[in-house]
Amino acid sequence: MATSIHQIKSAEILLVEDNPGDILFAKKALEKSKLSNLLIIAEDGEAALKQLQKSIPDLILLDLHLPGINGQEILRAVKNNPQWYHVPVLIMTGSQSEMEAVRQDNLPVSGYLIKPISLEKLSVALGGLQNFYLTLTVKEG
Repeated sequence: MATSIHQIKSAEILLVEDNPGDILFAKKALEKSKLSNLLIIAEDGEAALKQLQKSIPDLILLDLHLPGINGQEILRAVKNNPQWYHVPVLIMTGSQSEMEAVRQDNLPVSGYLIKPISLEKLSVALGGLQNFYLTLTVKEG
């Protein structure tokens, strides 16, 4: 049995958010988490779905209030597509009632962040990705 350590790849994070302040906030939180990452921003639901057709991210940060196709519709599309189903989705929402609406749809989400989100809370949530990518892979030789 051979043990190998694979090179750690950058995490690709799709941020689906239409608020410029929240976009800046997410960028700062990612910098603070010190996780090597590629942040892709989609400012509405249509742009998010187009981006998912191009590449499958390692994490989706999803605002529920979006112009056009809303966050719940995007979540439904992600969780009903076999190519995207495995992607963790972290919901960013302004209210408890929105979280309840998502739960009623019985669609799996990885977590919820209630807005306004503190820089510290978002950094901690995103820091969990670092643990995911800093694992050793053992293969049989």
